[in-house]
Parts: sequence; structure tokens; C-alpha cells
Amino acid sequence: MEEDTRVYLGNQNNVIHPSQFNQTSADLMNSLAHEAVSSSNFFAAEDVNFTTVTRLYGLVQCTPDIVSSECCICLAACVSEIRKYCNGKEGGRISKPSCNLRFEIYPFYSMASHPPPPPATSTSKIGKHLHLPLLGLSDSYASDQCRSLHEPRVLLMHARFFFLYIEHFRYPK
Repeated sequence: MEEDTRVYLGNQNNVIHPSQFNQTSADLMNSLAHEAVSSSNFFAAEDVNFTTVTRLYGLVQCTPDIVSSECCICLAACVSEIRKYCNGKEGGRISKPSCNLRFEIYPFYSMASHPPPPPATSTSKIGKHLHLPLLGLSDSYASDQCRSLHEPRVLLMHARFFFLYIEHFRYPK
């Protein structure tokens, strides 16, 4: 499990009640980490009430090339870094090569209600082409992902999680 490369992105906006928000976000991320580690696809997403008018959305995932215990270690490290890098922010993202987490006060994901049809196969000698529709990603997802992240290892890491995200919704387990 590789842990060297890290990306920390905090939302630019501060919350009104930072200590309450920090506790709610830590509780949500810990809960999601436990859920992801015990799932077959190392993925979990959920939203909870922060206030009567504000919801908190969270998502965690690990890559499928690691085992459950490594996923647990990786996500626990990410959760422990929330206060350090995203303290009092309306959202944040911590990404490592083998896992990542994200939380925001706006929906940045959508759960598929039913799986899409399987991709069409091609018998052409040129090769198979798979058309991947955007699956509930928010408009800000692409711009957030590309914001001054030009290091090849970081771009590769984000591409890896993007395709895991697509795979999760195309072929749920």
C-alpha cells in the first residue's frame, strides 16, 4: 500500500459553528470508513443532517488492489488528517494512492437507483469501445479535480479513483 503521495483540498468557505461541524464530519467519515472496510467494493457514501437546513455529504473509498486491513489503515489516516487540513471548512478532500475521502455541504455524488445496461460489445478487429456517461458527478467535480494538480502521480491517482467511481455505479456488487 502506497502512502507517500497525498492531496489535501479544503473548501474555501468556513462554517459558522466549526467545533460542531468538525465533530459531525469526523463522526460521518469514521462511520463511512467502517462501512467501506466491511463492504466488498471498499466504498461508502452517505449524507446526514448538520443543521435543520444543512446536510453534510460524505464519501470514502479504497482501491481494489489492497486488502481490508490496509483499507482500514489508509482511511483511518485520512480521517485523522481532517482536522489538520480541513479544520472548520465547509468541505474537504484527502486523497492518497490507495484511498480517499471527501465531505461537503452540497451533494457531489448521486447513488444510482438501478444499474445501467451492460456496455455493448463489438466484434470489430479495431477493438472495443466503451462509452462512459457521466454518472451523477457534480459540475464542479472536474474543475475541482484539475485545480493546479499537474504532478503526474497526482493526476494518475485522481484518474484511478474516477474510474473506480464509474465502475462502482456501472457494476454494483
